[in-house]
Amino acid sequence: GAGQPDGVAVFLRTPRLQLLCVEEVEFAALAKREPDLVVPPPSAELALRLRRQADKGQVALLVTVLDTQSGARLVVGCTHILFNPSRGAVKLGQVRELVTRAQRGAAAAGAGVV
Repeated sequence: GAGQPDGVAVFLRTPRLQLLCVEEVEFAALAKREPDLVVPPPSAELALRLRRQADKGQVALLVTVLDTQSGARLVVGCTHILFNPSRGAVKLGQVRELVTRAQRGAAAAGAGVV
């Protein structure tokens, strides 16, 4: 935030967990490419304002891992969503996108979501 780059990380205990897949999510890029990232607003003016607010550099990371002891596959996510308490619609849109991607990745990998 405040002009500084945001970041997230996932650390794995090896050899117990094996990394299968990584998906990086940049919410600013999504806000430009997918205008409905935020909750559908009641007016075009509000939609434009929400998209501008979503363009602040928040990120997320989704990783699919294999537990080598149990054979279970898991999708693990971490994120840095928008902090501003008055921007609830933007936060909700970011979380919705992250959960949607996590569920999609889990379905593709036959995994659970953490």
